[in-house]
Amino acid sequence: MTAFVDLFGGVLDSNTQKVNTADILGGKVVGIYFGANWCRECQAFTQYLRDYYNHQKAEAMELVFVSLDENQRAFQRHYATMPWKALPFVDQGRRVSLRNRFVVNGHNIPKLVILDQKGLIIHDDGVGAVYRGAPSSVHVIDPENRSGKIGCPLRSVFETAGLQKYYNNYLRGHHPSLCMKFQAGQCNHGKSCNQIHADQNYVAKLRKAAADGRNCCLGHGDWSSQDPKYLARLSSATAFIVVVPQRFEGRKEDRKFVVLKDQIARTKASERLLASNGHSLHVASVCMNHQKQHCHW
Repeated sequence: MTAFVDLFGGVLDSNTQKVNTADILGGKVVGIYFGANWCRECQAFTQYLRDYYNHQKAEAMELVFVSLDENQRAFQRHYATMPWKALPFVDQGRRVSLRNRFVVNGHNIPKLVILDQKGLIIHDDGVGAVYRGAPSSVHVIDPENRSGKIGCPLRSVFETAGLQKYYNNYLRGHHPSLCMKFQAGQCNHGKSCNQIHADQNYVAKLRKAAADGRNCCLGHGDWSSQDPKYLARLSSATAFIVVVPQRFEGRKEDRKFVVLKDQIARTKASERLLASNGHSLHVASVCMNHQKQHCHW
C-alpha cells in the first residue's frame, strides 16, 4: 500500500472525481499504462486494453494511466475513453519520475508495466500480453530447479486446468507449479489437474541448463535464490545501477538508472558483480532481451 502511495501520491483521478490511492490500490496488482492522445498507437491500444479491462477486471487488479500529453486538454480527451484510474496531470513531478523509473519516452509508448502488491515489476511488456492474449511460454515453479522456476514454451505444455488458470491470471503474475507426478508418469488427473503438465524431456533439458550454471538467467528463473551465500552478499548491496541503451533523435545513448536490489533477478551477471564489488552500488548493463520477454538463457 505504501509503495503505491509513494509512486502515485495520496490521490488519483477517477474520471470526474478524486479517489484515495491507498484505498483503491491497496493489496492489488497494478498496471501502469503510459500513453498520449497524440499517439495513434496509444489510441488503438486503449481500445484493446479497455475491452480486456472490462472483460477480465477483478478485485485483485487495477490500472493507472500516466499521460505523456503536453497539456491538460489533451490528457482529458484521451482519459475520457478510459474506465480506470489516472495520475493527476498536474502532478508533473511524479509523471516525470515514473517515466524515468520505467524507461518511458515518446518512442516506446504505449507501454504497460505490471506491478505486484509491493510495487515490484512482474511484467514489463503488458502491451504485448494484451495484444497476444496469452504468453508464449509458461513460467512454472519447479522444486528440482535451483533457480526455483523454469519457462516452458507452450509447444511443450499440455492442456490442463492449471494451464487455463495461468492464462486467466497471466498479467497478475500468477506462477503455477510443475506437476511432479506427471514428470514421474504418475498423474491420474489428466486435463483436470490444477498444475502444469510439461514434456518430460524438455523439462529435463531446462533443469540441466540450470545445473550447468553457464546460462544468463539460470534456467529462465527470475526469482531471487534462497541460497544463503547469495543472500548474504545481496544483503550488503543497496542497489544496482543498470545501463540501458536507448535511441534519442536518431542517436544511440546509454542511460543509467538506479534499481533496488529486490527488483534484480539472480543471473550470472548479478552474481559476478556481488562477488567482485565491495561497494553498495553495482553497475551493469541491463539484459534487453529479458525486458522484451525474449531472453532464452
